[in-house]
Amino acid sequence: MRLLAEFGVNRSETLFSYLAPHLLIEATTRGTPTEVRHLAHYSQRRNACYVFNQAGLIYKITPAGIEAVENGADGVLFLQEPEAEPFYMVDDFDPDMRDERGRDPIQRMLENGLSLEPGLMTPAQGLALLRYWIWARFFPELMPTKPILALVGEKGSAKTAAAKRIGTMFFGRNFDVASMTDDVKDFDAAISATALLVADNADTDRKWLADKLATVATGGRVKKRVLYTTNTMASIKSIAWVILTSRTPHFKRDDVAERLLLLRTRRLESFRGLSELDRRTVEERAVLMTNLLHDLAEVTRAMRDHGDDDISGDVRMADFYAFAVRVARYRGEEDEVQEAFRRLQRAQVGFAAEGDPIAALLEIWLRTPANAGRWIRAAALYRELCEAGERHRRPMPEGMGERSFCHALAHSLEALRERFTIQVQSRKNTAEYSFRHLAEAAEDI
Repeated sequence: MRLLAEFGVNRSETLFSYLAPHLLIEATTRGTPTEVRHLAHYSQRRNACYVFNQAGLIYKITPAGIEAVENGADGVLFLQEPEAEPFYMVDDFDPDMRDERGRDPIQRMLENGLSLEPGLMTPAQGLALLRYWIWARFFPELMPTKPILALVGEKGSAKTAAAKRIGTMFFGRNFDVASMTDDVKDFDAAISATALLVADNADTDRKWLADKLATVATGGRVKKRVLYTTNTMASIKSIAWVILTSRTPHFKRDDVAERLLLLRTRRLESFRGLSELDRRTVEERAVLMTNLLHDLAEVTRAMRDHGDDDISGDVRMADFYAFAVRVARYRGEEDEVQEAFRRLQRAQVGFAAEGDPIAALLEIWLRTPANAGRWIRAAALYRELCEAGERHRRPMPEGMGERSFCHALAHSLEALRERFTIQVQSRKNTAEYSFRHLAEAAEDI
């Protein structure tokens, strides 16, 4: 493109066939090696966030302000997303601009198009953490582990439309969601080739999905055999931040649930206005991205003042948690964000326990009053749950034997404690358990 723009040399011309190989040799032998970035890059040394406009410009964001520089400046080189449209910053944008309800453009877009179900997290807390998630996407170097945004709700709750709108803000009108397929190779290709993946309708129980989501969240790499070789392996970095939408999720494994920004959506009362909101997102993309750039400038100021603060906690999404707390501390809303994360943790545990066959069988088993508070070993509990399940036509899952049950029970105690009071003791080097319903345990106090 540079040859055409600056020298008028078209790819179809004979001269191009001579120039291109020489330029490649020159770049390979004398060029400066650099890592190719996608969408955004954060330099901790400079405390600078670089955002690619999907053309030839980078917006370099520091506490001092926002500067447009050429792609490649400061050794930061970006690759354009496929079919992405460029955006350009609005010069006369007022960062203090608000509508009649006190919302900036991004907040208005998120609230108008996403109806969250009140639960352990309030809708306001869910939307606040979603805003922090969007900011975190532009500081990938602070996120070795990546939180996965999960929009879970019934049909008609505009999950897909809301997720697509975020992608449209980032990449323009050509952005689209990806329908989940049964082939794991399709998922591997997507997470290693795009900066944002919306995996739509993740409702089917795919055996590989939980492992792949764990790989994405932990920043793992995809290993594939090189074509036309016997044992040569290629290790491909997972670059995508993932948004999942689902009505009947099967990605409830506890280690995955703990890495989800889980937002429950509810069915919209009226679908009028959604197409208008989609249209406005496209038309106002420059305003939305300019709004975002100013937000990111505030984040760099937060990192300047609190980037070295020691942030500790028991949140599995440690990098996202530390990022959010540092920014919230600068913004004067740390207590609110800490409370939102506490509620999110409880929601994650509850999500992991949903549909858990052990929990369902314990509910049946505890209908016998003598079982409440009785000490029992895992092997004996397995046999009694099998008998109780058979009587109530709720058999133990196929393939879950005594050994796998004992292993599953030990690893699901935290999730089960959202529904039961559980005590554990060691007797002759063997664990024993006692179970009560939470309500019963509270009455005994």
